[in-house]
Amino acid sequence: MASKAVQKIETETPAVPPTSESGALISMIERAARDPSVDITKMERLFEMHERVQLQGSKTAYLAALPKLQAALPAIERKGTGHNNKKYARFEDFIAGAMPIITSNGFSLTFRIDQTDTAIRITGVLGHEAGHQE
Repeated sequence: MASKAVQKIETETPAVPPTSESGALISMIERAARDPSVDITKMERLFEMHERVQLQGSKTAYLAALPKLQAALPAIERKGTGHNNKKYARFEDFIAGAMPIITSNGFSLTFRIDQTDTAIRITGVLGHEAGHQE
């Protein structure tokens, strides 16, 4: 019976060049994680740097998309009447007119409510699909 020797050939796959600063940082973190001489403090700093890069990218995407959203938003008719017969745009009219455009441009709108003994403050928060919000 003839025996065939099986030879295992190990090849090293060339690294794919990162396509972004974030990708380069991830690659660096992966290399550092494989190195037993890298201490946890250095790893934490690398992760913090990666997080900062991601946050900056999210903010950049938000700021790039915001002018397009602003240009597409319609003027909302002032159907409400307030103190001294002042006209104002009602919330429901704003939602009906603006939300389809907001969402179709990759944004979301949420609200934070703060209440004190004398007032209720409602703050709109505009978020972007890339993760940034204001």
